[in-house]
Amino acid sequence: MTPDGDLVDEDVATIEDEVVSLISSKKSFRRSKRVLATKIYNKHRIAFYSGCTYRVRDKKLVPTFNTCGYKIRKSRTRARRIEWEHIVPAHRFGKDLRCWNRGGRGYCRTSNQKFAEMEADMHNLVPAIGEINGDRSNFPYGEVPNEPRAYGKDVDMEVSFKLDRAEAPDNRLGDIARVYLYMNSKYEMSLGEEELKRLISWNNSDAVDEWEIEKNSLVKIHQGDDNPFVSDYRELEKKSFKSIAIKSDSSSSESSSFDEVKGDVEKDFEWLLKFIPAKYQPVVIIILAILVMFYRRRKK
Repeated sequence: MTPDGDLVDEDVATIEDEVVSLISSKKSFRRSKRVLATKIYNKHRIAFYSGCTYRVRDKKLVPTFNTCGYKIRKSRTRARRIEWEHIVPAHRFGKDLRCWNRGGRGYCRTSNQKFAEMEADMHNLVPAIGEINGDRSNFPYGEVPNEPRAYGKDVDMEVSFKLDRAEAPDNRLGDIARVYLYMNSKYEMSLGEEELKRLISWNNSDAVDEWEIEKNSLVKIHQGDDNPFVSDYRELEKKSFKSIAIKSDSSSSESSSFDEVKGDVEKDFEWLLKFIPAKYQPVVIIILAILVMFYRRRKK
């Protein structure tokens, strides 16, 4: 786990066996990775930032450098594999949750339902060369001066470790914008004034393309929802942005809050649960979680 609570090898793209995948819950990051690899990107094996094609080798997705002129910057291990990149980083929508401070991404996944759904959302996941995914980390997108082309002169992806910023190719900016707007609308993820202005500009300057539309349709089949900023694409104005927002489920925040408290209870009262028979533990956890929530609300 990295110092900011993320998991280093969680994003590696592989072709898991069907029987293994079925163990995962209906909406999980593990399931999403398999669906993306075998049902969505199986006929469009192109890395998001670099434009490199990739192939399957020993159930792993491996980039072909000569198809895009990719040059390894530093990490040979991560450069030689495809990883699933969160366009909106997991750190962005997880860092303010108590579960993140207690155990990072892995703990949030098991204790916070809303986080687990956001982490697994396939609209927010794209294949990327692992080295770029690692370098971009949780940096926001923006302009990087001078364009050093650290990944080869033909790979128009820049990461500035001094500015903590990543600059994606122009033909990916609209894709990025529409994912951010979708995550904002569906999960009530906050956006700053300048950030929203920039996203709207990117959406308007880089219209949807055929693959973006096709991916959106495939995700709808396998996940059950689409990104309306893709399916109903149009140029946006800031003043009209709220009128096209997706209605959020008000119960989801309460549900995720209770799940988070349950996770806290399991961790804080682990010593006590050891003395309780396994079949009674779920009931005890629920009772303790209700008491903890009641106590916290009384304190407010």
